[in-house]
Amino acid sequence: MSAINTNTSPLAHRSQTTRPAPKIAPQLPGDQFQAAEHETRGPWGWAGTAMIVLAGGAALTGCTQAPPVQPIQAATPLPLEDPQLMILPEGVPRIDLDRSTSTTYSTDMDGNQTSSESNDPYSPVGTYMGAGLFRDINDNLVFVPQLAMGQEVGLTRFQEARLGDSQGRWFGSPTLTRNADGSLSTTRLSPDGFRSNGSSLQTMSGKRVRDEVVRTPNGLEIRDWNRARYEIRQNGNGVEIYRYGRQTHTLKRQDNTIHLQKYTYRPDVITQQGNTITVTEGYSSRPQTITRTENGFRVEQKGHRTYNLNYSDSEIRSDYRGHTPIIHR
Repeated sequence: MSAINTNTSPLAHRSQTTRPAPKIAPQLPGDQFQAAEHETRGPWGWAGTAMIVLAGGAALTGCTQAPPVQPIQAATPLPLEDPQLMILPEGVPRIDLDRSTSTTYSTDMDGNQTSSESNDPYSPVGTYMGAGLFRDINDNLVFVPQLAMGQEVGLTRFQEARLGDSQGRWFGSPTLTRNADGSLSTTRLSPDGFRSNGSSLQTMSGKRVRDEVVRTPNGLEIRDWNRARYEIRQNGNGVEIYRYGRQTHTLKRQDNTIHLQKYTYRPDVITQQGNTITVTEGYSSRPQTITRTENGFRVEQKGHRTYNLNYSDSEIRSDYRGHTPIIHR
């Protein structure tokens, strides 16, 4: 179970049987292109150049594209789990699999209407399904590298959890409270309640009422109004994700490396070396590193502000402004 155990060390790891000894991850070759030098040429010189360009055009085109990445074999288990409600702090890095969006419309003084689309914000509340897969209540389906690598960075075992510092009946922070029957009720948060029977997690009320994540013989299904929106299938040691019947993502792990591939695009590569997880997006030259610290972890990426997330017995807090603290008991 990938969760923070409030009775143990805040960043406890799974058993060593699920986390093989690290190996050196293969380095992906980068694009290389050397610009041609300019010089004065005679007519024959230009003709020769033209012939070379025509003959080598296909090769030049190939050089401007990223070289292929050899797929890895799913040799290390990446298991799915029974769905469970999890509070995932905002500072935990996520990779978007299916980001929910909203469209806003505006009309100018002449009556012309324009529209703009924006990503819906992440919510710290959602369902964890194993294999690093998390779907929040804002309908964002994401992959969480730390969870996939066995780090327990999400909160599941709590009696009450408050998303923020403030208390009060009218203007307090959203609160989740576990009831005697095992259901979870919330204040100032929609959906307003959840119920779990072990193999499924159902939304009881709120705007996403009738949403359900269900364990199936092949993996899991995310259903809305009894229709399977996503199918998440275990395929050997790997995982495949389908949206309305169409395969969208594959996940494979070998030793300390995970390949996350969308369709046939260049995969994101996640590697773990000791206390550091490195996330390299398929077409990015700026990898993100997540390094364990004494009380939590540190996130670094070129061009972004470095921040720390710290855990204690009763709270989870970040030193990056805008991250909501979580108070729990």
